[in-house]
Amino acid sequence: MFALQHVQNAIFQLEKGERNPDVLKELSAKAIDVGREVDALLGILEEKIAD
Repeated sequence: MFALQHVQNAIFQLEKGERNPDVLKELSAKAIDVGREVDALLGILEEKIAD
């Protein structure tokens, strides 16, 4: 999970220096996908802790 958060942070850092709108759109989509995976993992962890 922490690795996914690091990937997401790295993508955000790449976005800061990028000017091409198509590349920015792709990077943003990747960051959102990674964020969804992190949320899914957190949900699984919460379920396991609740059990």
